[in-house]
Amino acid sequence: MKHTTVITALMMSMGLVSTASAQSAFSGSITASSMSSSVYSSDDSAVWKTFGGYTYEGFVQGELAGFDVMADFSGLQRNIGGTNNWFREAPEKSSVLGLHIGRNFGSTYVGGFAAVGQQQRTRPFSEFGNMIPGTVFGLEAAFNAGPATLFGQIGNMDWSEDPTDPTPDNSFIGQIYRAGASMDINDRLNVMFDIESGLSPNGFEDFGDWGQYVVAGVEVSYAFTDSASVVVGYESGTFTANTEDYGREQNLTLGLRMSFGGAGTNVLKTPGQGFAAAGWAATTD
Repeated sequence: MKHTTVITALMMSMGLVSTASAQSAFSGSITASSMSSSVYSSDDSAVWKTFGGYTYEGFVQGELAGFDVMADFSGLQRNIGGTNNWFREAPEKSSVLGLHIGRNFGSTYVGGFAAVGQQQRTRPFSEFGNMIPGTVFGLEAAFNAGPATLFGQIGNMDWSEDPTDPTPDNSFIGQIYRAGASMDINDRLNVMFDIESGLSPNGFEDFGDWGQYVVAGVEVSYAFTDSASVVVGYESGTFTANTEDYGREQNLTLGLRMSFGGAGTNVLKTPGQGFAAAGWAATTD
């Protein structure tokens, strides 16, 4: 299958990166997971449908001129397939690439981030391009309280299907939020909870109408070696287009994480659910 081939290639890359970077001043990880994704669209046949797929994410971090710098990426691909699905099933894929910079003040980290992301609804592809980009800028903070780390992020997202149109049909322009906690149960087991939400007050599936999303997730990782971990994740999201339509998704993932440089869980990964919401805007329209 296509997603199996991609995951295999990523796994090979992880081993190379881990070996080459083990002695460097940088640390990070790469994760690839197989996914079972169940989706529900009020604009479709109003039944749950399940698709296979995969997710991926990674980050690298280091110190530069006294500042902590991190670059990260993440993405999701559903194997919806077939031209008969048109674009009522669910968005097919989304991805985000972010850059973070900040400083530590004792147990507290404070910084900011900037990111670009894109999404794609299912077939037929948008007349404005297969993958439609957008941006997110924001602030973030984390507090290390021993075995637990608390974190929060706030940002402004700007995405529209046609940036040249002052009244775009599908858009997500508004604030997004992400918060959660990560806890080391022991030297090898980590559990992270997070919730992300956003509100586009003046546009979503139609110009002038609001849209919002709420996505909650949990991730459990177990390190069976110093550099390799098995990762299990679950997230549940609701994407609402004012009072007319909504989409729901539940994603269960199982994957492998390869770390280098002693990296742990990346709690301040770039918020990416806004781009999943942008895909739902086009899907529910």
